[in-house]
Amino acid sequence: MEPVPGVRRRVVDEVFKGRRVQQLVEYVDEQAAAAAAAGAPWPAVPVVLESDPAEFRNFVFTTLVVDPSGPQPSEWLTGDVRASPWVKRCSIRDVLFRVVSVAVSADVPNVLALGHRKEFGGRHGSVCLYPNTLHKIILGPNWDLLLTRIGDALLLHMLLRLCVFTPLPNGCFFQLSGPATCELLQSWRKFSPCVCLCMQLSYHSADC
Repeated sequence: MEPVPGVRRRVVDEVFKGRRVQQLVEYVDEQAAAAAAAGAPWPAVPVVLESDPAEFRNFVFTTLVVDPSGPQPSEWLTGDVRASPWVKRCSIRDVLFRVVSVAVSADVPNVLALGHRKEFGGRHGSVCLYPNTLHKIILGPNWDLLLTRIGDALLLHMLLRLCVFTPLPNGCFFQLSGPATCELLQSWRKFSPCVCLCMQLSYHSADC
């Protein structure tokens, strides 16, 4: 197996300097506290339990999340969601479909929408031109279990608005959701085009 391209944690920290790069479990706990402060109930079950599979426990502690727009506490906690924010109302496949549909139809930059374009006059809002291999990871058991713990409202917000980075065996991270980091770098005028290309490879190589 050939090495999978990726970026080191220090590069992620440098790219998002001035913004909080958090562990997934840390981010969810912070959102739970913010939701409670806004009058919403606390989650019935913590995001991670001692009885959880080791793979899932590793997943929530090693996955990184960062809001490229800066912290916006409880932005996802609106309308009917406030009364029961931690409810799983749909499947992980439905959440992914919603992320792609919203990203494509509303022109929200997101690597999960790569390979899709608007479907004018269609029922779904988008049409797939080629498979996006990142979807295989989202549809895996770790994200499915996470959905049962945090509900679809917060997970939809995470995958649609946040940059999520998942660890690789070689110690690097590749981007799993959110606006493409290489495009953020170019818009922020950080790093060289060569580094931007390396970042671009990091979310195009999930199936290597």
